[in-house]
Amino acid sequence: MQKLLAMSFAVLSSFGASAHAAELCKSAYSTELAKLSQAENDDWASVAKNPRGVIATAVRDQARRKRVDEIQKAGGLCSAEDFLAAAIVMSHGVFVVEDIKAIKFASTALALDPTLTQANQPFRVAIDQIAVRARGDQLYGTVIETKNGVDMPVPVMPGFIPND
Repeated sequence: MQKLLAMSFAVLSSFGASAHAAELCKSAYSTELAKLSQAENDDWASVAKNPRGVIATAVRDQARRKRVDEIQKAGGLCSAEDFLAAAIVMSHGVFVVEDIKAIKFASTALALDPTLTQANQPFRVAIDQIAVRARGDQLYGTVIETKNGVDMPVPVMPGFIPND
């Protein structure tokens, strides 16, 4: 677990955005990022109603994460809203590196606009996914598993922080 966290922080330090750059930049990608984020939310909301769609959603989800990576590499994340949209898409990743990106994007969104509290959710989801993937208990209680047809949160750490 400690090795995983050390690696996570190393990857986090490779990202960055300044408030000054965000003020100067209205990304040409902002509309696309907002659409990717909305599609992400819509897809996962539909899976909650019809779990049979999870495979198709996962395929679309992977394509959205790939596109966010391309936009980020092109320097297209500028505003707090851009970083929030990227965090939402990455927060449903399947690899720890995607969780780390979600954490960084959400943190950057909050650094650029501390009133953008919606960024707390993808941050919390990504933290919990890293913990669960490392065979640990989650911190916020955002990761749900279905067992015998019943949705149950994965165990949480003692003194966990409720996901409000």
